[in-house]
Amino acid sequence: MSTIIGRASAKLIFALLVSFLGLFYIVNAEEGVEEGVSAPEVVAPSPASDTSQQANETAVTDGRFLCSDQYRRNSIGVNIYTNHSTVVAGTPLSFTGEIENKNSYPITSGEVWVKVYQVENASDATKRKRTNQVAYFKAIDNLTIKAYAKEAVNFSWTPSAGLLGGDYDATYHFLSNDHFYHFGLPYLDEQGGSYTTFKVEGTDQGTVYFDRESIKLNNVPYDFSATTPAQFGDQEIVFVQGALVNPTAEERLVEVTWRTSTWGTDRENSETLIDKQFITVRPGSRYMLSHMPLHRGEAITHIEAEVKDRDITSTFSTWFSRRNIEEARISFASISEYPLVGEKENKIFACVEGVPSPIASDLELSLSVLDKKGREVFTHKDTVSLMNGEQGIITPILSNQEAKSFTVLATLTKNGQVLDKAEVTYSCESLGGEGCGRDFSLPGKLPLLAVIVGLAGLIFVLRFYQKRRNHIIAE
Repeated sequence: MSTIIGRASAKLIFALLVSFLGLFYIVNAEEGVEEGVSAPEVVAPSPASDTSQQANETAVTDGRFLCSDQYRRNSIGVNIYTNHSTVVAGTPLSFTGEIENKNSYPITSGEVWVKVYQVENASDATKRKRTNQVAYFKAIDNLTIKAYAKEAVNFSWTPSAGLLGGDYDATYHFLSNDHFYHFGLPYLDEQGGSYTTFKVEGTDQGTVYFDRESIKLNNVPYDFSATTPAQFGDQEIVFVQGALVNPTAEERLVEVTWRTSTWGTDRENSETLIDKQFITVRPGSRYMLSHMPLHRGEAITHIEAEVKDRDITSTFSTWFSRRNIEEARISFASISEYPLVGEKENKIFACVEGVPSPIASDLELSLSVLDKKGREVFTHKDTVSLMNGEQGIITPILSNQEAKSFTVLATLTKNGQVLDKAEVTYSCESLGGEGCGRDFSLPGKLPLLAVIVGLAGLIFVLRFYQKRRNHIIAE
């Protein structure tokens, strides 16, 4: 009899243990346990003097700021050189150097873009002049640079075998997250002053090219050195005009490509409009081109033209704005420091730039933090009015856990319509962190195994007591 009771007690203890473990797993699953880490609490810290809702709203309003306080253009240094001052056309030329991040936060998903120009009077600083742009390409992709750090880079470029011999410059601009221009701009010839010089031993015949001095917008010569765009009326038809030059003694059939994009996008953007045409240029002649870009209601338009003669290109880029059209975009978004450290206050911020006449107003900017599974753990919204250049919002956040893999999401809206959106993802693996598996996450779906274990344990206990009760009654 005692043996039977002992066995029954052991079964009871086992059933209670299974039930307890199942329920414990369910509760912790509901609280967001992932890889041994409890669910996070990410909040905007209240001011020390007053933790009321009114005080917190005041702190949020004070979070508007001029972007120059947190974000500086050209805060990414580009130092690239080549070990060979001369390259034979048709053979690769190697470039090496480093990209420096002068900010207190890391830069992720960085890209280095390169433009290559022919140069006249290269040895005379007073007469030195960039003429034909013969290449434009992405040299480095998906670059991550830690705060106050430098990252080594290297790439190569092969001048086409038929390229005209002479002096050349390679200039650079740096883009991150497919959105933010840190160094140089793609539609300007001047790229922040950083360039590499070299010579090409090529042909003396040349190929069909754009005469840059002939480029005009509505019959007005285009200034490639201008840092502000030419302006036109909001409904004015705009024509881009320019001449193709054939310096050879042969008739050439060339392909001309026009790329039209909106403010803040690059040539790889899916919304870029592409028009192509084939033109025959007689030997030793000029061919005048005119192109009317489609007006899609945007305030700023970028136009890139490229002519391809066999495998050699000639390219130029222009931009212009339209009066009386409001437009705004997110120019930068980031976290102040990386990573998020438990119980230590941090900040997230975003900058917005707009086109005046009239000023962009009634804008709402939303900042969110997403965990590594893309689930929102923090969000904050505020209004922004662009009256004096770039403005933005900055808000403190406080996490009860450390996080090394997360995303900052910035969304700009007006009257409920999304104008722009930017994501900055911080990856523990890319930033060389340790313990990358222990990051916060939001509560997930209730694991099926936990439900089954818990219910099975409860059913076992109930059946045990039912049998025990029937046994006692039978006795």
